[in-house]
Amino acid sequence: MRSLLVLTLGLVPLFAYAAAGRVVETNGNVEVSQSGATAPIKAGGVIEVGQSLTVGQGSLAVLQMDDDEVVSLGANARFEVQEYRFDPKSETGNSARYRLEGGSARLISGVIARQQPGAVQLDTPFGQVSTVGTDYGVRVCTAGTGCGAPGVYVTVNSGKVKVSNPRGSQTGTNGQIVYIAGLDVVPVLVAALPRDLDGAPDPEPFLLAAGAGVGPLRIEITSSVCDPAATPSTPTCSSGR
Repeated sequence: MRSLLVLTLGLVPLFAYAAAGRVVETNGNVEVSQSGATAPIKAGGVIEVGQSLTVGQGSLAVLQMDDDEVVSLGANARFEVQEYRFDPKSETGNSARYRLEGGSARLISGVIARQQPGAVQLDTPFGQVSTVGTDYGVRVCTAGTGCGAPGVYVTVNSGKVKVSNPRGSQTGTNGQIVYIAGLDVVPVLVAALPRDLDGAPDPEPFLLAAGAGVGPLRIEITSSVCDPAATPSTPTCSSGR
């Protein structure tokens, strides 16, 4: 009996460490996958390290991580929690690593990014976003989806991000948009987003309805749209969005 008790207590930190956050809201079809098993997930569900969330067409999900980072996922998003370490009693050693394989997401930094700039990273098929106390949106546009030129678009609502891939890096600050055309192309700044490129929903109404807290949000209004030309730093834009 004593051996069994010691073994059980030894497992407790492993299960506690696996938890990374919770689902604040879902609308439509949202599924969670881990180790080959897939199941629907609703508000109140726990998010664990190693899990992937898939958001269906016309659906959305809002997550709040244990350090109060907010992640809003738009339609067709595929989001994974790759790593997550957070000890609220420590100001060092905390980190998070996510991956957005497709669709759109909006991330509002929590304690980890504010205490340790660069400790929260978001991987995409074309590069990586490193956050510095930031509110930013990411849109992954893949070929054949009708969202414009393929690539990743990072819109900085406030704060600063560093967007990197094997070819180089580009820093984006308040109001700027960083575009990555591919892994073999240096990230660049562009003037506006492509036409018909949907973003993740504003998480604030869902957080307020759930009684969850969130820092100040800046509303982004885009008055022009564009499709990156052969030279993405000088895209052709039009008004009327």
